[in-house]
Amino acid sequence: NAASSRQGANEILAKNVASIYFEYIDASGTQTGPTNAIKVKTTLTLTQKAGREYETNIATSEANLRNN
Repeated sequence: NAASSRQGANEILAKNVASIYFEYIDASGTQTGPTNAIKVKTTLTLTQKAGREYETNIATSEANLRNN
């Protein structure tokens, strides 16, 4: 589908990635598989050394899917 395509790119989007988690959510707000999902929630955790300690940053985002 041309409306859902995007040009490929070779770019670094994040460094120091500790984890990335995708959660697919259906119309009732319940976690489901990709086939029944109407949106996807992404959680990205970054960890980096700050002085003698490590700091962690967590970002979460939701996107609606166009598969209906």
